[in-house]
Amino acid sequence: MLALHPFIAQGREPLSTTKGQWLDIIGGLALPALCVIADPIVFKQSMLFGDLGGPLLQRYVVFAYLEILLGMTALALFLRRSPVSPFLGGTLLVGAVFALVLGTLLLPFALVGLLIGIGILGFTPFLSSFVFARAGLRALRMCRTRMKTRVVVVYASLGVMLTLALPIGSQMAVNSRADAAVERILAGDRSSTGMLRVLHWAADLSPIITAYVSEKDESRKEQLAQTYEEITGTRIEDRIAALAD
Repeated sequence: MLALHPFIAQGREPLSTTKGQWLDIIGGLALPALCVIADPIVFKQSMLFGDLGGPLLQRYVVFAYLEILLGMTALALFLRRSPVSPFLGGTLLVGAVFALVLGTLLLPFALVGLLIGIGILGFTPFLSSFVFARAGLRALRMCRTRMKTRVVVVYASLGVMLTLALPIGSQMAVNSRADAAVERILAGDRSSTGMLRVLHWAADLSPIITAYVSEKDESRKEQLAQTYEEITGTRIEDRIAALAD
């Protein structure tokens, strides 16, 4: 039977050199937090850098933010030398793969962004991927010294599945609610305006912009513009101009 509580104490010995610990803190905690806050075009439009026409991956923002939060939380627990488990190792490995995929997707934009001084942030997922992978593998190695390999594999797999299922399920739920709300607005039902005002940071509002651009009826056009401004706090004309730049 599998152990009900697959946790082991990490002990008092250092996890790595002082330089390595600082690398973990910077690459796995500080830089990911900075990227979320200062993100100019990936998942949101940052006020720090103005409107650059993004975001590129807004429909995945809930998934991404939850993955980042889970990965950073797992790393923080590991660095505090709390009891470690294969489940925690699986969570860290998911964080490593997520960071690697994100870095690969953003690589062309990071190279272009170097010209305006912010592209360096686009390379931080690769450092984060290394930090999470190293911590995850170290956690699994620790567990293998006290547990059977079968137990480690099962609990690590559970960690992987839960770390993926929670963000994916949350993203699907938000997209479903937001898309249905946008459809109601396009049909002339403004009852969803309040909900979209809450979810606009994660909702794809481009259908409203498309409808506004193609609409010939001036009264309907004005209604769409008013609804968009109520949802986002931004004039739809300004958003169209930003996308055209």
